[in-house]
Amino acid sequence: MGNVENGAQPQLSKRAQIANPFRAMVFGAMADEMIANGTDVVKLSLGEPDFGAPPAVRDAMREQYDGRPLPYTAAMGLPELRQAISDFYKERHHVDVDPKRIAITAGGSTALLLSAALTVVLTALALVLLDPMLAWINVTPAHHEVYTAAYTYCAIIFAGIGAQLFYNFICSFLRAMGDSVTPLLFLLFSTILNVGLDLLFILSFRWGVAGAAGATVLAQLISTIGCFVYAFVRYPVLRLHREDWRISLMDVKRHLVRGIPLGLQFSVLAVGIIVMQGGVVQFDMRDGVMVSNAAQNGFGAANKLNNLLMTPMNGLGAAMTSYTAQNMGAGQPERIKKGTLQALAMVSILAGISIAIGLGLSFGGSYLRIFLSVDKVTAETMRYGNTYLYVDLAMYLFLGFIFVVRNCVFFPHNDIIIG
Repeated sequence: MGNVENGAQPQLSKRAQIANPFRAMVFGAMADEMIANGTDVVKLSLGEPDFGAPPAVRDAMREQYDGRPLPYTAAMGLPELRQAISDFYKERHHVDVDPKRIAITAGGSTALLLSAALTVVLTALALVLLDPMLAWINVTPAHHEVYTAAYTYCAIIFAGIGAQLFYNFICSFLRAMGDSVTPLLFLLFSTILNVGLDLLFILSFRWGVAGAAGATVLAQLISTIGCFVYAFVRYPVLRLHREDWRISLMDVKRHLVRGIPLGLQFSVLAVGIIVMQGGVVQFDMRDGVMVSNAAQNGFGAANKLNNLLMTPMNGLGAAMTSYTAQNMGAGQPERIKKGTLQALAMVSILAGISIAIGLGLSFGGSYLRIFLSVDKVTAETMRYGNTYLYVDLAMYLFLGFIFVVRNCVFFPHNDIIIG
């Protein structure tokens, strides 16, 4: 598809323009148009029945069917449904989307099956490769205490990958429905619940590292289940039925082509944290021997606080993905420019609030006592943690800018595809 400028309709590529159409569908569409205009037409192009079901079948299924012809569904989806979606966008978002540019696909079930497959593959790979990955950041069995804690934490987190993956899955559907507030609320709920469970498992139950990892996975799992329940109750159209599970290789390819680049884009920050963790370990080593855990404990606690403080900015950035896609589909780039500027102003305010909260919790190492047991809160731990936190807080305005702009620049396509 070509670029959309000044509200102009997108242009097909040269390759698409010379592609031969599926003639049977073309003739079928022509026949439908002639019938709509009152012409008596006998359709032989598709092989679909133009008569009602036999009497015996009608008697058995009278509650479901009334004997009307049972033609094939239009390839792009029921026209009435496409029109209803167009009306929804006009009423809810005040944008005009031509029903001809809306396609109804089996994308929901495809994404769900891909999510399940990725969960199994990623969990298995992560657990099998856990030792080499820890060695990459200089954590080996030779450093027994640190290795045991890191292995325990990572094993539990990796075992719970599915909770995070399915949370992102259902939230993307909610945002596609124009509901960007609910995912943000569930994200905030999950974060707060994570902190609360940390306090319960670490301070009350004394489960240590295993408690911290379990709290993270459990918080994500509860939030994911809650999000699915809300989505299916609030939006019945998202509920899956038996026929929705019929997917094709083209469905899988479409999801992978769009998902892999976006996934790599969002993984940059996570990869950076892993690389940093490898560097942090070096501060606790002398001549190849682990002599302290102060740097790792300080970094770990500060990183948790940092993730909590970034939640509002990250949520706003995620909301801009749906906002941008919806307005590109409606051919209204001016709204994207206006919305982006407004989002940048909002994220600047959020960054200022987060900085203030972070600085307040850094005095006296207050946040360390939330995430660490008392015996691990030392002057050295506070020094390392605060150093990391202060550098991060200093970059929050720039980080907020990235959260917003990257989601306004990256959008999949100009058409609306409902799965």
